[in-house]
Amino acid sequence: MNPRIRHRDGRALTPEEKERIEAILAKNRTPEAREKDRQVRDALEREYKETGTIAVRKPARITVGPYKGYTGTAEPEDGWPEWHGRVDSIRDVVTFVGLLGDQLEREFRESVDCYLQCNALDLLEDEIDRQAAAAALKDAEEHGTVPWEDVKKELGLSAPSAPPGDSSDSV
Repeated sequence: MNPRIRHRDGRALTPEEKERIEAILAKNRTPEAREKDRQVRDALEREYKETGTIAVRKPARITVGPYKGYTGTAEPEDGWPEWHGRVDSIRDVVTFVGLLGDQLEREFRESVDCYLQCNALDLLEDEIDRQAAAAALKDAEEHGTVPWEDVKKELGLSAPSAPPGDSSDSV
């Protein structure tokens, strides 16, 4: 084994790590593995000779996740290494952008977390608004001062009408 192979931080390999690397190298030294490598090299050389370049084909679309019950779909941006994605199976538009691999997965997870936090805040605000409205209406009913004009404005009612149970408009 090559004595220069070390960890990224410069530490020497443990005997178990050396053994695993040797097993991988031995597997790649088999005639079948060498033949497959040769076929790939030949195909790349042919393409380079014919076109002057080697086209790297990315998949048209990939699935990211699952994370907290959500998945996402990402597509490559033409001419850029970035992938643009969207969280699936929700009515809101939640997007993420990243390079293929760990960064795309990380961005997807951050988008899902942000979406869940925003939903939690919206639900909390709605609950606070409902509680405040219920308390104000209860207080107004107890004092006999229901602000019907304000209620009509909130509901978008323009024609004046009597509140329920009010018979002052009847003939």
